[in-house]
Amino acid sequence: MNFIKKEFEKYKKVIPNGVCSAQRKSDPRIFVKAKGAYLWDSEENQFIDYHAAFAPMLLGHNDEDVNNA
Repeated sequence: MNFIKKEFEKYKKVIPNGVCSAQRKSDPRIFVKAKGAYLWDSEENQFIDYHAAFAPMLLGHNDEDVNNA
């Protein structure tokens, strides 16, 4: 079992269906980094966050000004 599937099985024990959003049909993915409009998973794949869950659309993910405030 690869790392993502193993972690996803662990998460399903404490989070309903292992995820905390309505996007439940996709393959399990663990995001480990976010910057601006981009997300990176645990396998170092980069994605554009078109879903914008939890409202990063104003400043993007991991905004330096917010982090330094």
